[in-house]
Formats: sequence, C-alpha cells, structure tokens
Amino acid sequence: MSTRSLLVLLVLLASAGVPVHAAPPTDPALANAVGRGEPLDRATIDLIDRTVFPDGSGLPPGSGTVAAGEALYADRCAVCHGPAGRGASAPEL
Repeated sequence: MSTRSLLVLLVLLASAGVPVHAAPPTDPALANAVGRGEPLDRATIDLIDRTVFPDGSGLPPGSGTVAAGEALYADRCAVCHGPAGRGASAPEL
C-alpha cells in the first residue's frame, strides 16, 4: 500500500469517532421550538405532545377558533411539518 493510501486510511479512521455538531438554528421561527436532545420534564411533554382525533377527543380544556389554530400551527408546528402539514424535517401530518 502506498504512503498516500495509508495516510488517507489513517485520516478516515481517525475522523470516524469524531462527533459532528450542527450549528444552532438561526431561523427566528425556531425560537420557540424545543431543542433536540434537551431533556424534558413530564409537564413540558404534556404541553407539547398531544394526539387530537377527528372527533375532537384529545383536545385540551378550553376553546379555540380556526384562526387561533392556524396561528398556533404557524408558530409551533410549521417549522418542522411544513406550512401545509406535508412534511419538512418532520413527517407529514
């Protein structure tokens, strides 16, 4: 094996264990997003993790409007699920 091949192999092996860290997001839409890898307590999970069924079961107590829901989706969901819920960095809804 040539010296160059050994050097390339050495660099590849040495870099295999080096973690790659992404820069923090700079998009203002991510300002309210929960950080990935950040530990959450049960109360925080309960605030953000909801399954709402077509019949409305699973909705939190209170009331809302379509306009309020649209604003909430744009603020908290669209950054990952896309503006129409068709998926982006998170699955299609």
